[in-house]
Amino acid sequence: GKAPKLLENYQAAPTAKPSAAATSMSAPTLAKIAKLDELLQAGILTKEEHESRRQKLLATSSPAPAKPTPAQAPATTTTPAPIVALLAPPLVPTVLLEEESAAALDIQAPSLLHEYFQHIKQPIPETKIQARLGKGHFVTITCQAIYDCVKGMSKSPLLACPKRTATVAGLTTPHFVTGEGRIFSSLGEVLPHLPVVYGGADDPSRILQQYCQVQKIAMPHLATHGFNQEGQLTASMELTIQEMPYFAYVEGAELQTVRKEACHQLLKQIFPDAEDYETIKKEVSKADATARLDAIKRQKVEVTLTPEAQAMSLLNSYCQIIKCPIPEVDPETRQISLTMPDGTVHSVTATRISKKSARAEGCLRLLKLIFPEHKEFADLAAHVQGVIDDNRQMQLQKNQQKARSIKGMTGGKGYTEMWGPWVRG
Repeated sequence: GKAPKLLENYQAAPTAKPSAAATSMSAPTLAKIAKLDELLQAGILTKEEHESRRQKLLATSSPAPAKPTPAQAPATTTTPAPIVALLAPPLVPTVLLEEESAAALDIQAPSLLHEYFQHIKQPIPETKIQARLGKGHFVTITCQAIYDCVKGMSKSPLLACPKRTATVAGLTTPHFVTGEGRIFSSLGEVLPHLPVVYGGADDPSRILQQYCQVQKIAMPHLATHGFNQEGQLTASMELTIQEMPYFAYVEGAELQTVRKEACHQLLKQIFPDAEDYETIKKEVSKADATARLDAIKRQKVEVTLTPEAQAMSLLNSYCQIIKCPIPEVDPETRQISLTMPDGTVHSVTATRISKKSARAEGCLRLLKLIFPEHKEFADLAAHVQGVIDDNRQMQLQKNQQKARSIKGMTGGKGYTEMWGPWVRG
């Protein structure tokens, strides 16, 4: 089949009557010519395309052929490729199918859609179509998805986007093309919640998303509520931050415009003192930077507070007191050993993979071997910290005593007063 394309403009048009010169043609040929006339009036075909395809139909048709009835027509071997689906309430889809003859088949009810594929002895096709959803965004729909939706089989959430308006059966109504292979058809139903499609760095939806990440809350969805009397899409968005509710209601011609305006309104409510949009962006960036810094500090504190990390720090200080080398993990045996001043050797095997984690694990187990009387880590840490504090106090007393001795030898003067600032004790 031919490559599928999106029909940007479609207006329902009355069926063109065949000319008197064409009365001798067969009924199928007349129907195809009438359909070509409809496509011409709808603006789907240009005059050149219309005339070319009409001449092709006239050339391939005979004046008085014995044509079989539609029920006896041979089955089509190729699956028609859907171009676009236009829906009007209540559940009256018009599915335009591109065929080799360039004629289109209108399907005015869900049952006819099913019957058509049964007639051509083909399963409901999974032919994919790309339809424009806002600026630069495309969604994919399938003929199977159209059928599932109009028959009420579709249970998944719907994504709706207003397309062109057309007069169908005397009703002017928007058309909806949906994402993930779904069609939304009835304006009487409540329209779905739409996830936000984030734009560039200056897009209000992206700024609001960044602030929601700072607050650790979910990004709000856009709830659409159909169209007002002027034909504009109405939507709302609500958000709660620290028990403070925020609500935005917007109207607009396009979904993308409505989404941006809703996010912008919420940002102005969150930052009421901000003079303009640039100030809001700076406030969000500042809050994001502060949150990142707090997270880094919190992570460092959490790491420091773990028993393994505390044990590693305590054992390092204890080894300095007893004048023993700080133990390291043997990369081959994964063992970490400590030799005490009396010759006692304590050795453990680490199970952690990383070198730092293995050393922290080994330090904790070594401390438990050195001080077996302390079963709980809190008692163990308090005892080792007490040993470290006692040693520090003892060293301080020694230094003070040494300083007093030096002053006594120099007549109450220190090194600096005795020999000048360039001499250090």
